Amino acid sequence: MEGSSYGGLIDGHDQVFRMNNAPVDGHEDDVGRKTSYHMTHAKAGRLGRYGPETVTVLFIGIPVKFQENVAEMRRLAIPQRSFDEYIYRTWYAPPGNTPAPGRYPSTGLKTIILALHLCRTVDIYGFGADRNGRWNHYYDPDRDKSPARNDIDAEAALISSWEKRGLIRAYRGNGDRIFP
Repeated sequence: MEGSSYGGLIDGHDQVFRMNNAPVDGHEDDVGRKTSYHMTHAKAGRLGRYGPETVTVLFIGIPVKFQENVAEMRRLAIPQRSFDEYIYRTWYAPPGNTPAPGRYPSTGLKTIILALHLCRTVDIYGFGADRNGRWNHYYDPDRDKSPARNDIDAEAALISSWEKRGLIRAYRGNGDRIFP
Protein backbone atom coordinates (compact mmCIF):
# COMPACT_ATOMS: atom_id res chain seq x y z
CA MET A 1 0.00 0.00 0.00
CA GLU A 2 2.93 2.33 0.54
CA GLY A 3 3.10 4.76 -2.36
CA SER A 4 -0.19 3.56 -3.88
CA SER A 5 -2.10 6.86 -3.45
CA TYR A 6 -5.34 4.89 -2.96
CA GLY A 7 -6.49 7.07 -0.05
CA GLY A 8 -9.04 9.06 -2.05
CA LEU A 9 -10.46 5.94 -3.70
CA ILE A 10 -10.80 4.17 -0.35
CA ASP A 11 -12.46 7.17 1.34
CA GLY A 12 -14.94 7.36 -1.57
CA HIS A 13 -16.60 4.11 -0.49
CA ASP A 14 -19.77 4.05 1.60
CA GLN A 15 -18.19 1.62 4.08
CA VAL A 16 -14.51 0.98 4.82
CA PHE A 17 -13.35 -2.17 6.62
CA ARG A 18 -9.88 -2.21 8.23
CA MET A 19 -8.17 -5.29 9.60
CA ASN A 20 -6.28 -5.89 12.82
CA ASN A 21 -3.72 -3.16 13.59
CA ALA A 22 -3.73 -1.25 10.29
CA PRO A 23 -3.08 2.40 11.19
CA VAL A 24 -4.46 5.38 9.32
CA ASP A 25 -2.41 8.19 10.87
CA GLY A 26 0.62 8.96 8.75
CA HIS A 27 -0.63 6.84 5.82
CA GLU A 28 -3.70 8.83 4.74
CA ASP A 29 -2.56 9.38 1.12
CA ASP A 30 -2.26 5.64 0.62
CA VAL A 31 -4.97 4.15 2.86
CA GLY A 32 -7.44 7.01 3.41
CA ARG A 33 -8.90 8.36 6.64
CA LYS A 34 -12.28 6.68 6.83
CA THR A 35 -12.95 3.57 8.94
CA SER A 36 -16.47 2.17 9.28
CA TYR A 37 -15.56 -1.26 10.62
CA HIS A 38 -12.49 -2.44 12.51
CA MET A 39 -12.21 -6.19 11.89
CA THR A 40 -9.94 -7.96 14.32
CA HIS A 41 -9.33 -11.00 16.45
CA ALA A 42 -8.69 -11.08 20.16
CA LYS A 43 -4.89 -11.27 19.91
CA ALA A 44 -4.43 -8.70 17.14
CA GLY A 45 -4.25 -5.56 19.17
CA ARG A 46 -6.02 -2.61 20.66
CA LEU A 47 -9.79 -2.56 20.36
CA GLY A 48 -11.53 0.70 19.60
CA ARG A 49 -8.47 2.25 17.95
CA TYR A 50 -10.44 4.06 15.24
CA GLY A 51 -12.80 6.13 17.37
CA PRO A 52 -16.27 5.91 18.89
CA GLU A 53 -18.25 5.81 15.62
CA THR A 54 -16.38 2.80 14.22
CA VAL A 55 -17.95 -0.61 14.71
CA THR A 56 -15.37 -3.10 15.99
CA VAL A 57 -16.07 -6.65 14.81
CA LEU A 58 -14.21 -9.09 17.01
CA PHE A 59 -13.67 -12.64 15.79
CA ILE A 60 -13.12 -14.93 18.76
CA GLY A 61 -11.72 -18.35 17.96
CA ILE A 62 -10.55 -19.23 21.47
CA PRO A 63 -11.41 -17.94 24.96
CA VAL A 64 -9.34 -14.90 25.83
CA LYS A 65 -8.89 -12.33 28.58
CA PHE A 66 -9.40 -8.81 27.31
CA GLN A 67 -6.91 -6.08 28.10
CA GLU A 68 -9.48 -3.47 27.16
CA ASN A 69 -12.75 -2.86 28.94
CA VAL A 70 -15.06 -3.97 26.15
CA ALA A 71 -18.10 -2.98 28.21
CA GLU A 72 -17.13 0.67 27.66
CA MET A 73 -16.98 0.30 23.88
CA ARG A 74 -20.03 1.85 22.29
CA ARG A 75 -20.02 -0.19 19.09
CA LEU A 76 -18.82 -3.79 19.40
CA ALA A 77 -20.03 -6.79 17.41
CA ILE A 78 -18.95 -10.34 18.10
CA PRO A 79 -20.10 -12.78 15.39
CA GLN A 80 -21.38 -16.11 16.61
CA ARG A 81 -18.96 -19.03 16.45
CA SER A 82 -21.21 -20.49 13.75
CA PHE A 83 -20.07 -17.69 11.40
CA ASP A 84 -16.45 -18.88 11.71
CA GLU A 85 -17.62 -22.45 11.14
CA TYR A 86 -19.63 -21.36 8.09
CA ILE A 87 -16.57 -19.62 6.62
CA TYR A 88 -14.34 -22.61 7.26
CA ARG A 89 -16.71 -25.26 5.91
CA THR A 90 -18.17 -23.32 3.00
CA TRP A 91 -15.28 -21.23 1.73
CA TYR A 92 -11.98 -22.28 3.28
CA ALA A 93 -12.30 -26.08 3.40
CA PRO A 94 -15.35 -27.11 1.40
CA PRO A 95 -15.73 -30.81 0.57
CA GLY A 96 -12.84 -31.88 -1.64
CA ASN A 97 -10.54 -29.03 -0.52
CA THR A 98 -8.28 -29.49 2.47
CA PRO A 99 -6.16 -26.55 3.65
CA ALA A 100 -2.66 -27.16 4.95
CA PRO A 101 -2.66 -28.68 8.46
CA GLY A 102 -2.80 -26.09 11.25
CA ARG A 103 -3.99 -23.35 8.92
CA TYR A 104 -7.13 -21.27 9.35
CA PRO A 105 -8.87 -18.40 7.52
CA SER A 106 -7.25 -14.99 7.92
CA THR A 107 -9.08 -12.01 9.38
CA GLY A 108 -8.85 -10.50 5.91
CA LEU A 109 -10.60 -13.44 4.26
CA LYS A 110 -13.32 -13.38 6.94
CA THR A 111 -13.75 -9.67 6.31
CA ILE A 112 -14.09 -10.14 2.54
CA ILE A 113 -16.71 -12.87 3.05
CA LEU A 114 -18.67 -10.69 5.48
CA ALA A 115 -18.49 -7.76 3.04
CA LEU A 116 -19.73 -10.00 0.20
CA HIS A 117 -22.80 -10.70 2.34
CA LEU A 118 -23.39 -7.07 3.34
CA CYS A 119 -22.36 -4.92 0.37
CA ARG A 120 -23.43 -4.48 -3.27
CA THR A 121 -19.83 -4.12 -4.42
CA VAL A 122 -16.60 -5.11 -2.74
CA ASP A 123 -13.21 -3.60 -3.55
CA ILE A 124 -10.09 -4.80 -1.76
CA TYR A 125 -6.87 -2.81 -1.54
CA GLY A 126 -3.37 -4.17 -1.00
CA PHE A 127 -4.61 -7.53 0.22
CA GLY A 128 -2.22 -10.44 0.10
CA ALA A 129 1.08 -11.97 1.05
CA ASP A 130 4.52 -12.14 -0.46
CA ARG A 131 5.79 -15.22 -2.24
CA ASN A 132 7.23 -16.55 1.03
CA GLY A 133 3.78 -16.65 2.63
CA ARG A 134 4.18 -13.60 4.86
CA TRP A 135 1.48 -10.96 5.04
CA ASN A 136 2.54 -7.74 3.41
CA HIS A 137 1.51 -5.15 6.00
CA TYR A 138 2.49 -1.59 5.10
CA TYR A 139 2.73 -0.66 8.77
CA ASP A 140 4.74 -3.58 10.15
CA PRO A 141 8.55 -3.22 10.06
CA ASP A 142 8.91 -6.84 11.25
CA ARG A 143 6.67 -8.27 8.53
CA ASP A 144 9.53 -10.33 7.10
CA LYS A 145 9.95 -12.24 10.36
CA SER A 146 6.53 -13.77 10.92
CA PRO A 147 4.99 -16.24 8.48
CA ALA A 148 1.21 -16.36 8.39
CA ARG A 149 -0.75 -19.20 9.95
CA ASN A 150 -3.18 -19.05 7.07
CA ASP A 151 -3.21 -21.06 3.86
CA ILE A 152 -1.97 -18.24 1.62
CA ASP A 153 -2.24 -20.27 -1.59
CA ALA A 154 -5.82 -21.35 -0.86
CA GLU A 155 -6.85 -17.79 -0.01
CA ALA A 156 -5.15 -16.41 -3.13
CA ALA A 157 -6.94 -18.94 -5.35
CA LEU A 158 -10.29 -18.19 -3.74
CA ILE A 159 -9.89 -14.42 -4.02
CA SER A 160 -8.66 -14.72 -7.60
CA SER A 161 -11.74 -16.80 -8.49
CA TRP A 162 -14.01 -14.15 -6.96
CA GLU A 163 -12.28 -11.45 -8.96
CA LYS A 164 -12.60 -13.44 -12.21
CA ARG A 165 -16.31 -13.92 -11.50
CA GLY A 166 -16.76 -10.17 -10.89
CA LEU A 167 -17.66 -10.54 -7.20
CA ILE A 168 -14.81 -8.30 -6.07
CA ARG A 169 -12.29 -5.87 -7.55
CA ALA A 170 -8.72 -6.10 -6.27
CA TYR A 171 -6.41 -3.10 -6.18
CA ARG A 172 -2.99 -4.49 -5.50
CA GLY A 173 -0.90 -1.43 -4.78
CA ASN A 174 2.85 -1.88 -4.67
CA GLY A 175 4.67 -4.99 -3.55
CA ASP A 176 5.13 -8.61 -4.41
CA ARG A 177 1.53 -9.79 -4.47
CA ILE A 178 0.81 -13.44 -5.14
CA PHE A 179 -2.65 -12.76 -6.53
CA PRO A 180 -2.63 -12.97 -10.32
